[in-house]
Amino acid sequence: MAKLAVGALVVRVLDDLRFPCKVLDITYADDATPMLWTIQYVDDGNVETITDIDELEFDMAPVVSDGRSLVEVVGYVVAFLTSWENATVIRHVSRRLRDVVSEASHWRHVDLAIQPTHVRLDRYLHLILHTNTTEGHVRSVVQSLNLASLLVSDQDVQNLVKQCPHLRHVNLAYCPLLSYQLFPLLHALSASSSLSSLDLYMTRIMHWETAALTNAFGNVVTVEPSGLVPFRADAFTASRTSDATFAVHVLDTVGLDAQGDADDDWHTKLCYTWPYTLLPVVYLAGEAYVCRSPDDIARWRCETAKKLAPPMCLVPRALTPRPEKAPDPLDEQAKTVFASLHEWKTSLEAQVETLTEALVLAQQDHAVAKHEYDLAERQRAEVTATPTALSWRSTPPESGHIVHRDGDDLLPPLPHAAAIADLSRALSQQHFALCDDFLGHGSAIQLYDAVEQLHAAQDGLCFERGALAGGKTGRNLRYEMASVRGDDVLWLDGTEPACPPAIVTTLRQLDRLILERLAGVNSELRSCALQRQRVMLTCYPGHGAAYVKHCDNPNRNGRKLTAILYLNPLWDERDGGQLVLHRTPPTRISPVLDRLLLFFSDTRVPHEVLPSHAKRYALTVWYMDWDEFMEAQVFTDTTNETHERRHIEAEIEKFHAKAS
Repeated sequence: MAKLAVGALVVRVLDDLRFPCKVLDITYADDATPMLWTIQYVDDGNVETITDIDELEFDMAPVVSDGRSLVEVVGYVVAFLTSWENATVIRHVSRRLRDVVSEASHWRHVDLAIQPTHVRLDRYLHLILHTNTTEGHVRSVVQSLNLASLLVSDQDVQNLVKQCPHLRHVNLAYCPLLSYQLFPLLHALSASSSLSSLDLYMTRIMHWETAALTNAFGNVVTVEPSGLVPFRADAFTASRTSDATFAVHVLDTVGLDAQGDADDDWHTKLCYTWPYTLLPVVYLAGEAYVCRSPDDIARWRCETAKKLAPPMCLVPRALTPRPEKAPDPLDEQAKTVFASLHEWKTSLEAQVETLTEALVLAQQDHAVAKHEYDLAERQRAEVTATPTALSWRSTPPESGHIVHRDGDDLLPPLPHAAAIADLSRALSQQHFALCDDFLGHGSAIQLYDAVEQLHAAQDGLCFERGALAGGKTGRNLRYEMASVRGDDVLWLDGTEPACPPAIVTTLRQLDRLILERLAGVNSELRSCALQRQRVMLTCYPGHGAAYVKHCDNPNRNGRKLTAILYLNPLWDERDGGQLVLHRTPPTRISPVLDRLLLFFSDTRVPHEVLPSHAKRYALTVWYMDWDEFMEAQVFTDTTNETHERRHIEAEIEKFHAKAS
């Protein structure tokens, strides 16, 4: 192309002015890229050297003598030029030729098998893939890559597939550095790759090392196998070496016949089936390989026909018959044993099948009997509990409905709707939620003063030492043990004449939040008929008083949601008394003033109170699942209560043993 350009008539374009010129010389860089163009102006004969090819427009008409322009000629031959020539030589001759070779259609299928000797492989691949076309870089339009015989690694192939989103076929035949590690690397690109076929012919990746690959469309990638297997060729002498792209030695198959009885491996199998007098042995990375069959070598024979004389592999030979093995007594004995074991196995399988059918029938009968027993037991329990059921109201309370009562407008404002939605989300995801500044500082201080005065009083409403157990219904055996539970408690329902107004308004505020609003947005609470139980005021008097790890509802006693409002205006970290929620990891809740803690009362949230070294006040309310609570109160018979009492007595003995 340099000879065509020198002497050509061109037009130099400067600021829309056109000056006819003639190309006198072209200077090229080491990588054959044009750098300088020496031109002579036709009108005045001045000579000038320029560096921007875009300033020149070639007059193609006089260059080609048969009436076709040079652009047309290049358009015909560009498909027969290498990608390197198109990217580094043709595109730099002129702007028009660059437009021809930049057509994206010329770069759908890129052949990179012929690497320039003076260019490193990584630079060679990078330059071609980043060459501009009419639709972007080559890597954006290429659909097929031929990398045959190149020294590419597994990582190189992965990078190429990652860079080329539309790449469908990659030819890696004869690439000696590839290994089975290629498959996990390509598998990592399955979600984004368009790859549909992979040619691994004559590579070191054996057929048993290949793995299934899929592309982004869910289609399986077709893999052309290597066709090679490892071969120990040390004992044989090469008769000739080919001029192939990698080392190929041709071995005399007579040597194979001589070694045929040595062992029962691939060599032996091959020597009795190979139909030609000579066997090509391929050396890759210092290891020897041979083709699995004559069919596997057919492609190599065709592709190297000019470099390797066909008669070397096509002369037939008489196959050596494989000698018959003498019967081995151990083999006959093994066959007898295996036959006996097979018969035994068949008999056992038949017995297992029979027993399985009998088991299925027995399970069905058991299920029917259990259903009938459960039905009778429920009927018995209902008859036994009828008198108690009549003493309770028969309709569950409603929750999730906002009710306006006298005095509600004087209460502190509730959290806004978004904050209530956050509380519901926290309960659903982590089974507990926190709401600070629930009452407001002024109302919280009034409540704290009221609770402190009740605790200090010696008459009227008095605190008592907190009791344990009580069972599922709360009516069973109860006991006190300071080492297990060391708080003082006072139970109120808000209707007592001496009940402070601050407690009454706090209970109403809790009902407005939980019964009327939170129960309307939380799906688990909405599915229950909630009812508030009496309020429990607690005071841990200090001196290390604590409450061991426990659950508020371990046995379906009806408690659904626990609400604790902390009342400690001067609480310090050194005072202790934190509530620990035993989750993963454990969560510590500091009992600071006006902090409301909500959590589900069942076994999802086991918790404990750490030793308290100062007075610690809290107001606790349980919201009951009415159906579960009624079931516990009405349908717990005397037999269950007896078993429960024995369990509580055993628990007391265990705690006494620990204390001693």
